[in-house]
Amino acid sequence: MSKIAKTVCARDCYDSCSMEFEIDEGKIVNVRGDKSHPITRGFLCPRGNREVKRILTNRIERPHIRINGHLQPVDWNTALDKVVQRLRYVLDHRGPEAVLYLTYDGNAGLIHNQFVHRLWHRIDATLTDMAICTTTGHTILKMHFGESHGVKPIELPEQKMIVFWGFNAAVSGPHIWAKAVEARKKGAKIITIEPLKTVTALNSDTWIRPKPGTDAALALFLINQFFQRNAVDWQFLEKYTIGANELKESVKVWTLEKTAEFTGVSPEVLLKLADDYIKFRPSATMIGVALQKKNFGWEHIRAIAFVPTVLGLHRSFFYSNGQSYYIDYNYITGATFHKTSNIVSQVAIGEYVAQGRFDFIFVSSMNPAQTLTGAQKFVSGKEKNNVFLTVVDTHWSRTAKMADVVLPAPTFAEKPDVLISWGHHFTQYSEAVIAPMFESKSEVWIMQQLARRLGLKDWWLYEKTEEALAKAMANSFEDGRGFLLSPETRALRTKPKDYYPTGSGKIEFYSKKALDLGINPLPQQPPLPHLQGENEFFLLSSAVSQYTNSQFWEVFGQPEPQLLINPKDARILQIADGQVVNVRNEFSQVRLYAKISDFVPQRVVWFARSIDDLDGKPVNGLIPTDYQKVGHGPFYHLNVVTVEKVI
Repeated sequence: MSKIAKTVCARDCYDSCSMEFEIDEGKIVNVRGDKSHPITRGFLCPRGNREVKRILTNRIERPHIRINGHLQPVDWNTALDKVVQRLRYVLDHRGPEAVLYLTYDGNAGLIHNQFVHRLWHRIDATLTDMAICTTTGHTILKMHFGESHGVKPIELPEQKMIVFWGFNAAVSGPHIWAKAVEARKKGAKIITIEPLKTVTALNSDTWIRPKPGTDAALALFLINQFFQRNAVDWQFLEKYTIGANELKESVKVWTLEKTAEFTGVSPEVLLKLADDYIKFRPSATMIGVALQKKNFGWEHIRAIAFVPTVLGLHRSFFYSNGQSYYIDYNYITGATFHKTSNIVSQVAIGEYVAQGRFDFIFVSSMNPAQTLTGAQKFVSGKEKNNVFLTVVDTHWSRTAKMADVVLPAPTFAEKPDVLISWGHHFTQYSEAVIAPMFESKSEVWIMQQLARRLGLKDWWLYEKTEEALAKAMANSFEDGRGFLLSPETRALRTKPKDYYPTGSGKIEFYSKKALDLGINPLPQQPPLPHLQGENEFFLLSSAVSQYTNSQFWEVFGQPEPQLLINPKDARILQIADGQVVNVRNEFSQVRLYAKISDFVPQRVVWFARSIDDLDGKPVNGLIPTDYQKVGHGPFYHLNVVTVEKVI
């Protein structure tokens, strides 16, 4: 007889879906959404629905080491001894700064992602700043609001208007989108502000299509309108903010005429948007993380966050709520006991590897050879500098295939964990629904085996994970109970909406911290790169529903190596649908098929995130390895590329 076991999807995603696996004789036969969950409510995205197939496909079944240029299966002791031998040699001869622990959210669990940092902190290895995704936005919001958290998805049905600003929620956060649709059934209005013709845009009540990179100008125009119309809540501003008068003066330059010309949005639409913000309160402004993944990305985030704020709404924006919880992450990662001083830019890792900065790299929960900015530099630098690469993974990724040692890990369905959503505030203890398959071993087991072989005796390296979580999450839950080994869905305590831990204890429209960093204390519209010839374009890339970065290639196949180009641009360049084009900039060149589509506006091209080109080369080579001044985030968007058809 089959049974049902609950767990939580471990993907890097807003939704962190609660899942129910049907198990028969120790094997998974089906998966479905958990209908009892307050947010994810019984339905899964296309990836979740195909999880059963992925668990069985393209798995790393045994440890491997590279012998005479080829990966050969070996037993665990042989593989671990090989790793420790090389690790000890590098520590002794070059020091811990030459050892890099490279990880992200391929598995986002507190146990198998966070807890395993303990070894690397203990040996003073080099870690990254984890800034590849959201850190720039978090950093700027903290400067002005003290914390970056905002609207909870559970609150969306009570809003009178929901604005998805640069956020394709129907694809990237389908359960957040479902909550917005629930609000619409109660009479709420849904607006999308987005240059791409996304599913979210097409299914909104209003779609506003500004030119890429002009979002800050649009936001500053709205703020100017609110001040001009005396629609701001002065009582709120006087009690909870500083710098309102300075903000009022700074936004005056964004007149209706100037904003319409700069953003490409008609005056009528601009005025209607201002009307709607004033009329429909309370509202929620849902800010997409993609907005900060470009030069001066922080300007767009803070300007948009100020829009509902001047109307007197506490934290009526949403960016990411992952930092709003009362969880002691330093205890979980071991930084409480010993924190490494070697921290480098995650965005620039490809450049550092090419420079020969590391002799030993240990990769877990990440596929840097595919998804990293400047991915080709990571690949070529590893070979050029003879870097010893160890990869812990569930599946044969590009990075695993080029490793010197490969260690098989169980999927999230095969090991217990706790997943914390950066979207909603619900969590649960995730059961291992089946035993680890093949010869896979958990990341915690691997970490502790390496520690023992290195002769490390610190007790906290070997602490039981449930005891560590009980300490780190003692005051984390709304119900007042501590951490429990139970699959019940529980709400996390969140910091109050009117809590602003800035220097003044208030929202700081005018931020002295920003001034100290050397940026304008008030939000500004950043300059846009200049497109010179007809074949120069702004490049955008984003997620598609079947993939989480390079995960699920083994299920849905590799994404099509396509470059989307607007029909008018295609006619000007005489590019036919399906024709091969070269896409190049100073960093790389790739070959893709042209797909003519009005998904993109004129002078913009797009491809799916982290794909390969026609020659099997990662398109992320087009992304620079420089990082932003605020938060050290990446430059994924608005890079200028040249597009030329291949004759």
